Amino acid sequence: MIRVFHRNVLTGLSFCLLLSACAAQPPMPRPPQSSNQTPPSTTVTRPAVTQPVPPSQPIPERSAKPVSPPQEVSRVLPSATAQSMLAKADSSLQSGQTEAALMWLERAQRVSPSAGEVYLAMAKARASLEQWAEAEQLCLKAQSLAGRDQAFRQRVDEMLARVRRRHS
Repeated sequence: MIRVFHRNVLTGLSFCLLLSACAAQPPMPRPPQSSNQTPPSTTVTRPAVTQPVPPSQPIPERSAKPVSPPQEVSRVLPSATAQSMLAKADSSLQSGQTEAALMWLERAQRVSPSAGEVYLAMAKARASLEQWAEAEQLCLKAQSLAGRDQAFRQRVDEMLARVRRRHS
């Protein structure tokens, strides 16, 4: 019985010690200022007004050149799983179940985040809900992922034009 009591007391004390080690330290008091320091000035100084000086020589225009030429990448196709989800989303859209279609499309996006086809399908679903700003952003994302695929880029551009006509 006494052993249990001692063990509980020791456990309690070590727990308190652990907690006190984690406690924040009180702020250190500042040392008093010595009397030979002068108090800060109370006068307000105003900044000097300066006039712009005309340059003696014209400033040359910068000719910004990229360090390396931009490289276009080829378009990433959706994975087989994402294609299956795109098909399910398409059938949901055709049956008027837009929310279910968006659920499938969001899953496809998680599976293939670099596939522009997913973003284009999401843009179509958002456009069917008349969410024009979201549809436009999704078209722009699909456009950025189009790569060198001109046929896909044309499909995205057509969808983007439709969305912008309705949006404005």
